[in-house]
Amino acid sequence: MIDSSAAAGLLLDNIRWIDSVKENKQFFGLPGSNRNLLGAASTDLAIEYASAILRLAHAPRDQQAMCGAAMTLLRPMFEVLANAWLIFFVLDEAQVERLANGGRIPNWSMAQRVDRIERTVGMRNDNFMSRVMSPELGLWRMLNGFTHGGFEQLRRRIARNVIGPVYTDEDLARAMVFAALLAIIGWSVICREANRHGDYAEGERRLNHIAALLNESGERIRMGAS
Repeated sequence: MIDSSAAAGLLLDNIRWIDSVKENKQFFGLPGSNRNLLGAASTDLAIEYASAILRLAHAPRDQQAMCGAAMTLLRPMFEVLANAWLIFFVLDEAQVERLANGGRIPNWSMAQRVDRIERTVGMRNDNFMSRVMSPELGLWRMLNGFTHGGFEQLRRRIARNVIGPVYTDEDLARAMVFAALLAIIGWSVICREANRHGDYAEGERRLNHIAALLNESGERIRMGAS
């Protein structure tokens, strides 16, 4: 795995690229239906989470990084992207209209949401979402612990009888690479739906680069390169 400085550079580069291609595109180039507006808004929120993770995990030299807060945002980022894809691909028109009028997405568990997304649209990258949810890999359990103040957070705040953040450089690098991965997947879906072929191709190139980093370092969640 690359170190946290390189991971921060990777995340920053991808956020800047997304921001640059969002400019001057009304509704990101999508037709202005409630489905597209709500799906795009959810994706935009996920990208904001990625920016927040970068700011929290990679603080200036004169400031202390807020690593625990950065880790907390990983699960919400995954969840809000799942919501975006439910809106784009799964909810029927009545469900979308209820949501647009202040309702809620149906009360499915996250595993049920992922199953519906992957069955409906066959999300790429070797069923990446269901791999995140896999009990055998334990990543979803870990994300829950980070978000809800579980052992994953607590054990990183105790060292030699001192209470305070003791996150490793590897912890921070993994968080930022995961955030970059989710941001690029989310934005690539937007570009595909908006028929922005050039931006979609660039998103795929960037996604393949992140996938190569994960695969080369032997990550448990492997990403396809096509």
